Amino acid sequence: MTPERFRKILTREDRSLSAFGWRLLLETVRPLYAVGVWFRNRNFDRDPRKITHAAVPVLSIGNLTLGGTGKSPAVLRIAQELESMGLKVAVLSRGYRAKEQNPGVRTHTETQDHAENSVSAGHLNDEGKEMARRLPNAVFLQNPNRCESACRAVEEFGAQILLLDDGFQHRKLFRNGDIVLIDAEEPFGLTGRLFPCGTLREPMQSLARADVVVLTHSDRLTPRERHSLQEELAERFPSPKPRLWVESVHCPSALTDTRGSILPKEDFQEKRLGAFCGIGKPAGFFRSLDEFGLAVHAEKIYPDHHPFGTKEIAELTQWAQENRLDALVCTEKDAVKLPAALPTGTPIVVLRIELEFLEGKDAFLRWLRETVTLTP
Repeated sequence: MTPERFRKILTREDRSLSAFGWRLLLETVRPLYAVGVWFRNRNFDRDPRKITHAAVPVLSIGNLTLGGTGKSPAVLRIAQELESMGLKVAVLSRGYRAKEQNPGVRTHTETQDHAENSVSAGHLNDEGKEMARRLPNAVFLQNPNRCESACRAVEEFGAQILLLDDGFQHRKLFRNGDIVLIDAEEPFGLTGRLFPCGTLREPMQSLARADVVVLTHSDRLTPRERHSLQEELAERFPSPKPRLWVESVHCPSALTDTRGSILPKEDFQEKRLGAFCGIGKPAGFFRSLDEFGLAVHAEKIYPDHHPFGTKEIAELTQWAQENRLDALVCTEKDAVKLPAALPTGTPIVVLRIELEFLEGKDAFLRWLRETVTLTP
């Protein structure tokens, strides 16, 4: 089942007989999933001995929902802030859909020499390769066992701060701070219900564990709506500890080639562009292109984390010819799996997205410094 059909089934946009059957099945499975989530969290809450402590501070950056909150730009921005404090940063992730689920490392040299290589180079998946290109001085480890990755990051690579990428549910490794991203367009997930009848990984009450809540895509709400949402979350899902509120936006900042070199925006404003992507929420990508001032004449959507091999290159080549496209534009996450141009010479360019803070930046940076035990 594709993510698109899954969403249509949950929102009842798909009213077919098969969709009705799927909804019945999902309702049957949901209580089992809910019990599993409750039992797992209860185990960690009641027995701290099950939690491993790293030798250096650990920050988790995650969410309560299945994808779509703009996590990669947030990890990049936070890692950049930590590097600006003079810290050696290591990013630990599970490595979803990586070709090899063994501990993978991308160092400065590997990033420069092998950025164009397949996932097997450095064992990084598409998101890992994207971040490695943008953070050449950081260490990237992908392994389902993040406690093991934490030890390697410190002992072998001298990491001074560990970032758990998508780590809110990974409670086995102790963290000094939990940063939770909430999408302004779907703050309670799709349908507001627990998976598989919605997109919540765990109940909203789990926000009690968060130290910082970052509202992403804040520009999709008015200031009054953002304030109301903040008050609603604080009232309905209170925390036993102070919880920082930060508002952010994902801003299109530049066009690059697939190797990361900046390209003049004006060179593409008069061209016939085709946009394609393989991400969780493609509508946001197409909206960003419009915000950046680029007119798109054709759109093509692939599933999230889709691999781009010979078959896909042939499809894109035919699609570009049929639509008489001068250039194709994609996301940074897709670009690490693509050549600089199609076999016909049609260039593939990339829209770079940066996370910027609207509200709460100074307080958040103070919290970062205090959490990693630096002098304010």
